[in-house]
Amino acid sequence: MITSATVQRNVLQLIHRFGKPLLLGLVGLLILQSFSLTALGPGGVNNVHVYQALAFLDGHVYLPFTSQGLNFDIAFVNGRYQCPFPPFPAAVLMPFVALFGESTRVVPISLGFTVLNIMVLKRIFEKLDVEIQLLPWLLAAFFLGSPYWSVVRGSAIGSYFSNVVALTALLLAVNEAFGKSRGFLVGAFLGMAFLSRQLSIYTAIFLCATIWQHPRFSSNRARFGHLLAFVSVFSIAVAVYLTFNWLRFDSPFDTGYSKWILDDPFMAERFKNFGSFHPMYFFHNFVYMFIQGFHLEFSPPMYLDKPHVDPFGTSLTFASPFVFFAFKARGRSILLWGAWISVSLCLLHMLFYFSNGWVQENGIRYALDFFPVLMVLVALGMKNVNNQFLWKSAISYSVGLNLVALSVISYVWDLYVNAGRWGKSLLMLFVKA
Repeated sequence: MITSATVQRNVLQLIHRFGKPLLLGLVGLLILQSFSLTALGPGGVNNVHVYQALAFLDGHVYLPFTSQGLNFDIAFVNGRYQCPFPPFPAAVLMPFVALFGESTRVVPISLGFTVLNIMVLKRIFEKLDVEIQLLPWLLAAFFLGSPYWSVVRGSAIGSYFSNVVALTALLLAVNEAFGKSRGFLVGAFLGMAFLSRQLSIYTAIFLCATIWQHPRFSSNRARFGHLLAFVSVFSIAVAVYLTFNWLRFDSPFDTGYSKWILDDPFMAERFKNFGSFHPMYFFHNFVYMFIQGFHLEFSPPMYLDKPHVDPFGTSLTFASPFVFFAFKARGRSILLWGAWISVSLCLLHMLFYFSNGWVQENGIRYALDFFPVLMVLVALGMKNVNNQFLWKSAISYSVGLNLVALSVISYVWDLYVNAGRWGKSLLMLFVKA
């Protein structure tokens, strides 16, 4: 005889046996669903770095098109269209563009970088003596509970791909600094990051502190030697950037952002009135970095009142609350001070910038400029949190909110619209009958 207790026990056994794989499978499907197929295959958004790579292959720096190929992320100077971004992401794409030309799809390349980033970040955490049970949670926090996921899936756009390349180079620099700490190699990786995202330069403070306190160096002479190698190699990257500016804009100190063609009326108007940096931007950027919660909008330019998230993003406080475990970090004082100074200066710089990362579906993508250093502090902090429920809940919430923002909302909306159509069809059949 089958009793209710037997059924309940069997169900619990099935859940215990298959629940976790099913849940992970569902999460995996939702993550896959969040990526646009047009960005993975034919079609999709034209990436300005692809055009810059074409220019490099043709032996010049100006973009090889008039106005048909791209109408954003470009500047117009002396009758030529230029990319205002640093050149390294385009250099990374050159082998792919040489093979596939203008049809090169960047999102699969970003996914390849993600595989590398997972391995590198895991090694960084291991060098910090993070307990093995913490590793998958920290990796999930970084790749699924932060703006990283949004940036990778949107890297068909040039500025998003810049974030991916810069972050990869920063992780490699931090990994080397905690590893053998060879100054020339740390400088080379930071140079790659700087030639992708300029605000990466603030990570230099943390890297210098890491090299200085590295246990491999037993004398100040060795420390100064590697710091000198670090500065020398990084200086080459700075020289490359200044030369690139001179070739594009006739001045090594002209980044081209003042000549940026902005297609969004709101951003164009604030840029026209206050320029790239101004105190007027601080309050807006501060609110969206630390205070703004997650919310949906039902307004233009979307059609049919389709729900969409605030394009200015969600603050770190409400999108990735696990970052606050960084305040629990303990360890070598110079290392901690270097990390906090790097993060603070980078953050302060971006709070006065005219854009906070627009457009972004969740989180603040500019935060990725200091996220590798911040995650070092988070990892050190979580080692000092005895209550596992706190950090597991914070990370689970962050991943869950990203799932909702980047996948579930669109999926549920499509089901809702289709259900309405199906219901209307069934009603019409009933009326005709």
